[in-house]
Amino acid sequence: VGRKKVVRSIVVTSSQPGEGKTTVSVNLAIALAQQGSRVMLVDADLRRPAIHRALGFRNIRGLSGYLSGLSEWGPCVLPGLSPGLDTLPAGRSAKNPVALLSSSRMKVLISQVLEEYDYLIIDSPALMPNLMDARILAGLADGSILVVRSGMAPREFIIRARKNLSNVVGVVLN
Repeated sequence: VGRKKVVRSIVVTSSQPGEGKTTVSVNLAIALAQQGSRVMLVDADLRRPAIHRALGFRNIRGLSGYLSGLSEWGPCVLPGLSPGLDTLPAGRSAKNPVALLSSSRMKVLISQVLEEYDYLIIDSPALMPNLMDARILAGLADGSILVVRSGMAPREFIIRARKNLSNVVGVVLN
């Protein structure tokens, strides 16, 4: 019997900046936590991080430091911003996001987080102009959600975004 794959790690991206992917990431993570799941929200936008602003904390250390080998990820986690929800901020901006996100440390992070948490929500950069960041992250996750802002994203951007993501499990029209 063919069993459906359980989607526990989800990358949230959009075709271009400003479509609301961070808002969708935060709200999805909070909604899952409110249902009693343990959720880790990771800001993997190492160029223009926004989770810290959305949740009201300072972005001092986080994913970039872990991926650079400066620290382990555990001490960078901000616990319990909402019951059941922990957050790993992006940390300081990185000069080489593609190299960091495609490193073995990113794969290790995902597998370790999924040992401790029910869900991993990854706020990714938009596909344009930094196509590789989002593609790398989507390739590591069980599924990706494409956020499309109504009346903003040109149709060809959305079609191209869809072609560049192999594992879209849903589209959010914002």
